[in-house]
Amino acid sequence: MVSAPAGRVLLGVDLGKRQTPTTIVVLQQHVEPERSRKVWDPVHFRWKCGSLGNTMVVTCAESVTLGTSYDTVARRIWEVAARARATEIWMDGTGVGVAVEEMLRQRRPPGLHCTLRPITITGPGSGRSTSVARHELLSRLAVECERGRVRIAEGLPHWEALRQELLALDANGRKRHGRDDLALSLALAVWGFTGAGTPVGERRDGRLV
Repeated sequence: MVSAPAGRVLLGVDLGKRQTPTTIVVLQQHVEPERSRKVWDPVHFRWKCGSLGNTMVVTCAESVTLGTSYDTVARRIWEVAARARATEIWMDGTGVGVAVEEMLRQRRPPGLHCTLRPITITGPGSGRSTSVARHELLSRLAVECERGRVRIAEGLPHWEALRQELLALDANGRKRHGRDDLALSLALAVWGFTGAGTPVGERRDGRLV
């Protein structure tokens, strides 16, 4: 069982294009009590005894129907944020992300205090403070998964789709095959939790999950 959330709740949003759907992931901060003495094993997908601390738990993962208008997408993002009591939304601010960000600001539900944090996803070499290279996002996700800091809530819908996307990424966050929409949404949320810069620790092999 996953303990009750404490602290930050982040949404990661990867905006879809004509051939890919928009995806939304909810990531909650959890602080494990010292008496639990169990941690999540990300390789074998089971609980095991070990040291405890702050972890990030995926409590929601969904794909918006392909072809849905951006206006409807914006409304759906707020619905998920309100239900999850999200504190921040880390979203893909590339291309149409600028327009969707404006829609989100215009349609913010009254009384919902949730900060929008758009990130421009770039190729290698960008020096802008609000941008990050795609491979950096996904390699950060790889590191945090291996460290066991990213866990999955029991019975999570779309878990198998997310799992297949994670398995399709190599140790450097490059996609071997298939799609990576849900993985990128999760990577945006993880980036928001862990902050910019080089993550602590190195990957020991090419496995993500």
